[in-house]
Amino acid sequence: MQHHEPATQLKKSLPLIAAVMAVAGSMIGSGIFRKPSTMADQLMSPELLIIVWVAAGLITFIGALSNAEISGMIEATGGQYVYFRKTYGEFTSFMYGFSILSVIQTGSQAAIAYVFGEYLCYFIKFPALPENISSFTLFMPLVGDIHPFAEWGPKLIAILCILFLTGINYLGVYLGGMVQTIVTFVKIGSMIFLSLALLIFGNGSLSNLSSGFSMTPETSANLIVLLGLSLSGAFWAYDGWNNVTFISGEVKNPKRNIPLALLYGTLIVIVLYVFINVAYLFVMPIDEIANSPLVAAAAAEKIFGSYGGSIISIAVIISTFGALNGSLMSSARVPFAMAQSKMFFNWLGKVHPRFATPHTSLVLQGIVSSLL
Repeated sequence: MQHHEPATQLKKSLPLIAAVMAVAGSMIGSGIFRKPSTMADQLMSPELLIIVWVAAGLITFIGALSNAEISGMIEATGGQYVYFRKTYGEFTSFMYGFSILSVIQTGSQAAIAYVFGEYLCYFIKFPALPENISSFTLFMPLVGDIHPFAEWGPKLIAILCILFLTGINYLGVYLGGMVQTIVTFVKIGSMIFLSLALLIFGNGSLSNLSSGFSMTPETSANLIVLLGLSLSGAFWAYDGWNNVTFISGEVKNPKRNIPLALLYGTLIVIVLYVFINVAYLFVMPIDEIANSPLVAAAAAEKIFGSYGGSIISIAVIISTFGALNGSLMSSARVPFAMAQSKMFFNWLGKVHPRFATPHTSLVLQGIVSSLL
C-alpha cells in the first residue's frame, strides 16, 4: 500500500489556461449586464459609451502590465500583499492584507453571492417569513439599523453558495481551478452567443452606434464629471483582474504564466465587453439603454421575447458563480501569506496535510463573507 507524506506546502498545480480563466472569470460578474444602463444615462452618447469601455479597459490593462512585470520578479503566494511588503514595507502590506480579509474581497464576495441568490430567486420562490422575524432589527455602530432576515431567500442562497465553493476550494486548488475554467468558458461562450444573436437577429440599426457626438447641454456642461462617474462604473465591471496574483505560488512556472494570464485574461474581457456593448447599442438606441436598468434582459427580450429575462438570469447566475469562485479561491491566499510571514495569526498559515490547501484561511474567509 502506497503512503503519501502529509503536505507541508501549497502545490504548483494550476496550468496557464486555469490562470487565464481565473483572471477573466474573476472580472466577468454581473456588472456587464447592469452598468451599461447607468453609464448610458450619464453620457447619452453611443460613441462616448464605447470610448469609456475601451479607455477603462486600457487603463486596467496598464495595471495588468505593472503587475505582470513585478510577478515576473517575485514568485510567491499572496500576490499584491507580497509585492506591497517588499516595496512599501510591513505596515502598508499589513493594512492591505487585513482590509482584503475584513472587507475588500469578503465584501465583494458577499455582494456577488447576493446577486447570485437574487437571480436564482427568479426561478426559486421562497415563502415569506413571519412579520416578527422579517422585521427583526440590529443596530450596528457607524452603519445604523440592519435587518438580517429581510429578503432571507437570496441571503440564504448566497451563504450556501459561499460555503459550497469554499468547500470545493478546500478540497484542492486544482479542483477549484477546474471549476473556474469550466464556468468561465461557459460564460464567455454565453456572452459571445448573446452578442452574435443580437447582431444577427436583433433587427437593429447601425445608426444607433453613432450620434455625431451630439450631447445635451447638461452633459456638455458636466462632461468631465460624467466621464469620471461612467469610468468608475466600467472599472467596477473590470474589477478582479489582479486576483490571480494571490495564487501565483500555485501556478506552474509562475514567472512566465502569471504575466501571460494577466495579459491574455484582461484582453479577452476588454474585447468581450466592447463587443457586447456594441450589440446592446445595435438593438437599442442610447436613450432606451439609459432607461433600461437591466439592459441585458431588455436587449434579450428583443429577440427571445418573454424568455429573454430567463435567459439573462441564467447568464448572470453563471457569471456570478464563476466570479465568486475565482475570488474565494484566490483571496484566501492573502491571510495565509500574512501568517506565513509572521504578520497574522499562525493558524491561518496552515496547509492541509492531504489537500495541500490553506484550509484555515479558506474557512475563515467563508465565515466572514457569509456574515457580511
